Amino acid sequence: MNIALPIFYSRVRLNSIRALEKFTNHLHSSDEKWDSLRRIPYSTPGRWVQRLDISPIKCTTRCEECHIDALLTQLFPLVPCLKELYFSPHVQATGRVLDSLASGDASEHLMVLKGVKGIVSPGSALAACRDPLVRVLRACRNMRELEIVGPGFDLSDPDLWEAGEPLPDAIFTPLDLPHLKALTILSTHSSPLLFALLHSPLPSLTSLTITPYHDISYPASLVSELIQVHGKNLRSLSLYTPKSWPTILHTSPSNLLQTAPNLKHLSLENPVPSLLPPSIIAGGSHPLQIVSVPRPSAQFLNSLESILSTLPSLVAVRARDVHWLRKGISSRAQEAGVQGLMREWKRRLARRGIKILDADWKECLD
Repeated sequence: MNIALPIFYSRVRLNSIRALEKFTNHLHSSDEKWDSLRRIPYSTPGRWVQRLDISPIKCTTRCEECHIDALLTQLFPLVPCLKELYFSPHVQATGRVLDSLASGDASEHLMVLKGVKGIVSPGSALAACRDPLVRVLRACRNMRELEIVGPGFDLSDPDLWEAGEPLPDAIFTPLDLPHLKALTILSTHSSPLLFALLHSPLPSLTSLTITPYHDISYPASLVSELIQVHGKNLRSLSLYTPKSWPTILHTSPSNLLQTAPNLKHLSLENPVPSLLPPSIIAGGSHPLQIVSVPRPSAQFLNSLESILSTLPSLVAVRARDVHWLRKGISSRAQEAGVQGLMREWKRRLARRGIKILDADWKECLD
């Protein structure tokens, strides 16, 4: 039993507020009974928890939000060896909760932080200094993967079209995140966190998933500038807008092959931009291997064909929202609509050895 318990507690998934309450109370009770004279300063089973997933938890009332806030504030100091934390996108992490995470010993070990419900507000140096999520990242130097999901862009709020007050960059001390490899920021065109990441070196960043807002100019939107600043080392860039109602799609930069000269995989969002060829300074060619688009279109195919000579490593084009029809469907149905476009792409790109893949990464073999 003593051997199994550390394994049992190493990965914890909580599905309800009640489960979170019972788990927190158990860790708190065990911590109060822990003998401070023991060789190990951290109590069990709290110190065994390495992965905590509260993503299934939902709250519907203000009372439940306050209860979750109090429980998480109490819980984080009790899990000092936490390496992975998955928040619930239905729960807003308050400043008190994030400060509890930042000030605890878990900040030294935390490597994965996902599902955090972010905010949208004008980004500035002063706002970044005051932002609790920025304080978490300042404390978590070993962070490898970060995911923030914002509320999206509200067209009815005129304040979100305005940039923050210009303040000297010297006010903000850059974050030290030497190990951050994968960054996901969705439905957030501007925030103190975006400002902080924009003005911090991210030497290990190779994967970026972000919602495009290219039609909103800098500094009201920081997204395109973030891609520009950190694009050099990217190997994977995914432009993605979460499905919501109503879904508002914003434009994407057309110079992605120039700002991210080392990309292997590029996933585009509607409206799909006409990509500009890579910079002549980079040798006039690009190492891109896979391009993903939501659905095929004749316009994008023509645009892609015009720059194929600069993409010698391209091996696949993927339609991520389309599936090949199963075998047995009539040939007329296979040549109609989106399926017909997919097959036209297959015929035209097969000459260059480029495969056409569907949402399941499968190739049509017939």
